[in-house]
Amino acid sequence: MKLLLPFAAINLTVCVALVSCACYLRLGERKPIDFYMRTLHASQGPAEPAENLTLLFDYAGDPQFNEELTYIDVYGSVSVRKRFVIGVIDVSCVFHVYTFNNKTVRVSLTSEEPLRSLTGNMTIYGIRWAN
Repeated sequence: MKLLLPFAAINLTVCVALVSCACYLRLGERKPIDFYMRTLHASQGPAEPAENLTLLFDYAGDPQFNEELTYIDVYGSVSVRKRFVIGVIDVSCVFHVYTFNNKTVRVSLTSEEPLRSLTGNMTIYGIRWAN
């Protein structure tokens, strides 16, 4: 029993020290004939000292293929280092949708509190119509 206690204390410290939080945004609606078009990746950081960070995703369908955007999935992820915290660490994000129509999408993801790094992905689904 004495051997398990130090391991449990070390394990708890590691789990509490690094917390990962996520933010989601979904725009549009999947269609039976749409397909996966592209995933955009963005990251900002490491920032020292921690600061409010912003990611900007901007995409326009290719007019050569007459692309129509149908569904957008935006995911943001942050890792927060806290010491000696017991309980829930809540990191919130704000999405700003500047443009979303069947040809273009422009979305920003901003942290509401200072962070050291912020990463995100925007996955785009759509339809290519024959010209």
